[in-house]
Amino acid sequence: MKKHRLSIQCYLGMILWLVFASCMPAFAANTDLPINSLSMTVGQSHIQLINNMKAMIETRHNGMTRISIGVEDKKQDVEMLIQADVPSWDGIHPQYVQTQTDAIMFMLKHKKGAVFVVPAIRFAKDTGKQYIQRVRSPNNTVKFQKRSPDWTRMSKAKRLATGRGVIRNQGMEGSSFFVKIKPVVKNGTVKAIVGSFSGIASIGKNRYQKGNFVNIMDGQFNIEVNQHASIK
Repeated sequence: MKKHRLSIQCYLGMILWLVFASCMPAFAANTDLPINSLSMTVGQSHIQLINNMKAMIETRHNGMTRISIGVEDKKQDVEMLIQADVPSWDGIHPQYVQTQTDAIMFMLKHKKGAVFVVPAIRFAKDTGKQYIQRVRSPNNTVKFQKRSPDWTRMSKAKRLATGRGVIRNQGMEGSSFFVKIKPVVKNGTVKAIVGSFSGIASIGKNRYQKGNFVNIMDGQFNIEVNQHASIK
């Protein structure tokens, strides 16, 4: 019964993903927004934020580019964080990032509740660690060999099919998040990022317990990039 319930949630999540994906081109990056401002609608609440926000772009040791947007507004009691890891980004062309294929996180805390979205499925990373495995040879002798986990030799499709080397977050089943990031480049340097975002999230007691679903709509931002900023 539990597996059946999870399969229904996965199916609904895929439908919602297709709906949002088809709408994403309409969410064009809006450069008419004032600098250092962000707006969105979460459920029935429209949230408009000005200033008190930071954007960072940093190259990670694994070659990924991490883009972070942090916002804090104490008057409205709002905290928000969008963090996405983009592979091989040239810093010039716009990027679409989504929970179905990318490492991305959305966190929002405000007076009416908290929303948290991360990918429901992640692939375990090969750390190079090996395990002792018992191997029986054709002549019926037994040997002990060091081997890497079998999923390190599987494709992502096979890992999904077998469940090997796959980390599932059941609390995120049915949730999704999409963001379009467009850099504003001057003299070869990214001075700001503009973009749009949307998604659907479940509001529970924590990130692992599902609650009611809420829509994240009409998200837009225009934020200066500060490489020396510190985002918690």
